Amino acid sequence: MKRMETQHWHHDKFGEKWKGPYYIHNVFDKGTYKLRSMEGKVLKNPYNGDHLKLYIEKPALEPIIIIS
Repeated sequence: MKRMETQHWHHDKFGEKWKGPYYIHNVFDKGTYKLRSMEGKVLKNPYNGDHLKLYIEKPALEPIIIIS
């Protein structure tokens, strides 16, 4: 979910622009969604799909150690 409170601030230029990840709890008309946190708490307000971004979890990379 996009962090709307920092959208127009310049002092947080390199800060996080997204919150989450969240699960979609319910789908409403006109592209709005009710979200649920990873802990299972349903967020109070519905959010427009324009402010959401698909989250793809990247696998953890294991370092390769080469001893010669």
